[in-house]
Amino acid sequence: LGTEKPFLFEIVANARNGLDVDKFDYIARDCHAVGDRGSLLISSARVIDNKICYDIKDANQIYELYYTRFSLRKRVYNHKTTKAIEYMVTDALLAAEPYLKLANMVDKPDKYVFLTDNLLNKIQESSEKELEPARAITERIHTRDLYRLVDYKVFLYADFGMVSQNVTPARIVEVAKSGSLEGVDKELVLQLTEEYVAVNVSVLHYGKGPRNPLDDVTFYSKQQPDVGRKADRSDISLLTPSVFAGVWLRVYTKDCQFF
Repeated sequence: LGTEKPFLFEIVANARNGLDVDKFDYIARDCHAVGDRGSLLISSARVIDNKICYDIKDANQIYELYYTRFSLRKRVYNHKTTKAIEYMVTDALLAAEPYLKLANMVDKPDKYVFLTDNLLNKIQESSEKELEPARAITERIHTRDLYRLVDYKVFLYADFGMVSQNVTPARIVEVAKSGSLEGVDKELVLQLTEEYVAVNVSVLHYGKGPRNPLDDVTFYSKQQPDVGRKADRSDISLLTPSVFAGVWLRVYTKDCQFF
């Protein structure tokens, strides 16, 4: 089937350009959840040379779909508060691991299926002394005593390796204690350790890394409905970006006294 009709794979998991039912579904779902209006392109799709192609008049709509993907990741999935809570949930589960042995359940389907979001509520409702550290973190989440964003910066996509290698909790503590920074409380900084620092490095893009995702989308026109071609900027907008990916760096403190 894959040899005779390879375009069928593009319906479910499109490795060529990422336009598949999964993307259509979650973008429509999440746009609705945050009050945005999504769009669907299924009615425009047709197969040419074993590739799913779209009407060239929908080129701008497809660009908007890729932009919406990027926008959701920037505004929702990677929002500063979202990431802070993610770190807190992770820390709560790690703190509970020695007692609950959650990692062991991965190989036990009958137990794994019960590892739902309700696990955090169970931790918060617990009374075992061993779960006190995890319970304290879940309480902070519920009372919005969240990890604080200290600073952030945006870098070029090519700088991902450099940022990941050089901006670490250990390096931040080292620089903070070096005496080279102005306005630092020297007594307070002596208490700073790596465990109070969280560094988030996120790569955000339009779906194809640093490349323009529309370069991998094939279109047809009303005049030539059976001929596939690429779109150029004049088919979309002369205001489309020249850069399609970047690196977002955020540094959090887990203790408000260091904010």
